[in-house]
Amino acid sequence: MRLIEFTRRQFIKAGMIATGGLLMGLKATNKAYAAIKSLADYMKDRLKGIYKHDREMEIRCSQDNPMIKYAYKKFFGHPMSDLSEKLLHTEYQDRSAIVKKLEQEGIFSRKAFDSLKIGYPFEG
Repeated sequence: MRLIEFTRRQFIKAGMIATGGLLMGLKATNKAYAAIKSLADYMKDRLKGIYKHDREMEIRCSQDNPMIKYAYKKFFGHPMSDLSEKLLHTEYQDRSAIVKKLEQEGIFSRKAFDSLKIGYPFEG
């Protein structure tokens, strides 16, 4: 049995067509997966990942981190000092209006979010 012979140009053209078809298939698969998975599912999975990672951390509290202790000892002085407040702390921004807008548009549901059963690290 003799295999089909391709010229270099035909081989490259066939490879490009196959690659394009594969990429389009992957893009369609990704869109289908995204349509199936809801925003609440994404949020739930993200929170589970964050809490799992937090449980695995050796140092879980920033005040126990030796590098933070060193920074305060050598540079900031003490917690809530003027320098530490200026460089480390952020200001509160009220984003409740954004949440209300998302609720009105039907993108976010506080009731559905609150009903999610997500275990926090301290709940075992």
